[in-house]
Amino acid sequence: MKATLHRILTIVFLAAFAAISADAQNATITGKYGATPADSLECVKNQSLYAGYYDQDNYDMAVGFWRQNFNECPASSTNIYVRGEKMFQHFYSETKDRAYLDTIFMMQDRRAMYFGDKPTWDLRKAGFMNQFANNHPELIKESYNVLQPYLDQESEDITSGIMITQMINTMNMYASRQVFEEAVINNYSKLIEIAENKISLGKSVADFQNAKDLIDGFFKQSGVATCANLIPLFTPKVNEKPEDVALLKKVISLLDNAQCTDSELYYVSVENLYKLEKSANAAYHLAQMNVSKNNFSEAEKYFLEAVDLESDPAKKSSYLSMLGTFELANNNYVKARDYAKDAINHNPNNGTAHLIIGSAYAMAPFEGDEFENKTRFWIAVDYLNKAKTLDSQLADRANESIASCAANFPTKEEAFFVGIYDEGAPYTVKGWINERTTVRFKK
Repeated sequence: MKATLHRILTIVFLAAFAAISADAQNATITGKYGATPADSLECVKNQSLYAGYYDQDNYDMAVGFWRQNFNECPASSTNIYVRGEKMFQHFYSETKDRAYLDTIFMMQDRRAMYFGDKPTWDLRKAGFMNQFANNHPELIKESYNVLQPYLDQESEDITSGIMITQMINTMNMYASRQVFEEAVINNYSKLIEIAENKISLGKSVADFQNAKDLIDGFFKQSGVATCANLIPLFTPKVNEKPEDVALLKKVISLLDNAQCTDSELYYVSVENLYKLEKSANAAYHLAQMNVSKNNFSEAEKYFLEAVDLESDPAKKSSYLSMLGTFELANNNYVKARDYAKDAINHNPNNGTAHLIIGSAYAMAPFEGDEFENKTRFWIAVDYLNKAKTLDSQLADRANESIASCAANFPTKEEAFFVGIYDEGAPYTVKGWINERTTVRFKK
């Protein structure tokens, strides 16, 4: 009988609520306690009556007076909503009747209507929906629908809590196949973009950074971000809108994270973006991709453009070192040396550039007599020693090359025959090398 009473009260309440919600579109309650002194007296009386029963935990008696208070003066106090929420949670716990939850959800809408801060109450409503979704699975979709407009409209009012909750909703909807890969990817992309914008503006940086990290984690665990899903989804979109900068950046980021950088879609997206927004980083990516495709002339072109577009000397030096490495691998020793020298001009502490020059001198064929050919190993060792001094990670490679070079030094007797008698004496290596070094003999 008690449950039946709750049910009857709820049905009556819902009907009254619906009527008032409709009227509220065309009229606003005047004053905190209604439009007239009589309204005010009635509101104060009902407030006192329901509050008394409420304080005694007699919710069956309180709810009728509370309902009148809610209907007649909903702007009088936030206590109407705090106490109402607690009462209807109690009724739900006894009956598991979803109608009580619907009443709570409507209360949260009305609280936002009269007291503002809609994002907070939408989030709270969505949270309640998720809390009770074990008994009512359809509430996940309802929670999703409450929060999705914040993403679709890119609302400035979106909070970190809304973002996290909606990503969880999205994953739950995907698990139950109520949304599919495209919706998951799109929501993830929107949420990450919103978080990055908030962080860049300095708004609750810690909260939005935490939200971003959690959302990124959920997405990676979802299994959605695979090349098999991303490439067929975005290839037609990029083909249709090759000049959509936002789309291209999203696709590049997603493919980067999913390690799909060897795909044609990735190459086309980066190339399209580069045409629209030239940058050193984009040129570098295009150079690397052309290397992987064995398009060596294109790779060199993009490496040089990366150098021209870059303002950071250290990065310029790094790009030039990559060019030098590329040329060294293709036995273009003079070009490898020249690029590495340019790299050192931008960053004298670039150990890799020194290693490239030392390697080029040691590996290149030499024009001249046998003795002159051996002197190039002196200057090669100078650069190799400098490389390992600047970068300890290069030590093993440098030491291996140094040992090989030292085995090719001229002997003391060979030096004697050309008029060189002392180790440590200065010497200029001839030919295309044309650098000064010091004499050393093979041990």
